[in-house]
Order: sequence, then C-alpha cells, then structure tokens
Amino acid sequence: MNILVIAPHMDDEALGCGGAIARHVSSGDKVHVCFAAGRVYNHRFDERKNDIEKSHVLKAKAVLGYAEHVFLGLKDERLDASVQDIIIPLEKYFLKIRPRIVYSPFY
Repeated sequence: MNILVIAPHMDDEALGCGGAIARHVSSGDKVHVCFAAGRVYNHRFDERKNDIEKSHVLKAKAVLGYAEHVFLGLKDERLDASVQDIIIPLEKYFLKIRPRIVYSPFY
C-alpha cells in the first residue's frame, strides 16, 4: 500500500509522524515523503544550511526506512500565499504515486 506524508519542512516528517512512518514500513507499506519547502533562517534562505538539512533527511530516511522523498521547492514562509502554488505540484506527485493514506499537517 502506498502512503504519502506531506511535510512542510525537512524534519517535519519525523517529528510529526515518525512513529506512523515506522509502523507502515514495518507492515510492508511503501511510504513516500513530500517536503513542501526548504527552510529560511531569520527570513533568509541559506543554501548551505538547507544542504545540511537535506543530509539529515537522508539519515532520517535510513532510520525510518521509507521508500522515497521529493522536494517541491516552494518558498518557506509563503506556504499560505496561494493554494494553487501548493496544490498543483502536490497533485502531480499525488497522481504519480496514488497513495491510499495521506498524512498532512492541519491548516
């Protein structure tokens, strides 16, 4: 069964539903994680810090055992700007993997 975890930022997948991810993986489900945005620090994007966080994603992925991850590349602090800015790229990924269960943050 395909499972989709939508994480606004890197680390939100582990902090928000790491236990659920591990349970699904141990049950044989294929878990996909979609990171909506990189992170800004003091309202500025820092590529070096984001690269470090991306390396942490790989470590968390290895520990949790999920199948794959993608980065939508949306702008942090603007995730509420336009629903279309989020829905269109997310819909493409959703249609690609066709998840049976979706974990998503509340508003």
